[in-house]
Amino acid sequence: MNNTYRSALRQALNDEFAWLDNFANPYEDHEFSAAFSDKIACLTRQSGYRYVSVGRRRIRRALIVLIALMLFAVTCYAAVKSQPEKASTEPKIQWNETQNDLYGTLDVTFEREGELPPVSLDPQIPGGYTIDKEYNDDASFGFECSDKKGYLILYIRSYGITNSTVGIDNENADFREVSINGFKGYSYRKEGTNALFWTDGTDFYMLQGTCDMDVLWEMAATMDPVPEP
Repeated sequence: MNNTYRSALRQALNDEFAWLDNFANPYEDHEFSAAFSDKIACLTRQSGYRYVSVGRRRIRRALIVLIALMLFAVTCYAAVKSQPEKASTEPKIQWNETQNDLYGTLDVTFEREGELPPVSLDPQIPGGYTIDKEYNDDASFGFECSDKKGYLILYIRSYGITNSTVGIDNENADFREVSINGFKGYSYRKEGTNALFWTDGTDFYMLQGTCDMDVLWEMAATMDPVPEP
């Protein structure tokens, strides 16, 4: 979706739903079910926009705008053409970042140059954890695991970053740029939830959990296809 269409649609939706600013929402603390969240994630992947959410999902005005933008993006997706990559002998992954205050996300598109490194492995499960659920479809692979103390970890690999926008939830969080297995990424801390986000130029990865951040870093290290000797 180009900037002209995006701006026009956003303005039209802002005007249409302006009354929501003063609306007393009786469901302010409502948490969406896992099934509903999975359907929203599926819609975003199909539309080329991937919303990486951390923690609780709350009803808010931005959700209405997000759904409308996703539906509009589906109609425009066929008109989007791949941009040719520039010739280069050195691998380069460019993050084009925009802070989206409306959604509370860091929106990112990616540009790649040169020969890409080997694709990352999927992480090893930490000691004491067992897999509770797996996700596997044409757009992503992932799993949920937990230990006897009740700590939870979610891993998601989203296939392909070309021609897609990733929206990383960073609202009111300790959100920092980091290096993960030599790649640029971000760490996230908020209200007992920790997360890591990064890409190797091919796929986009998320490790999220209620465990210590060190556990996520250890898992990420097992994903390096060329570990240090």
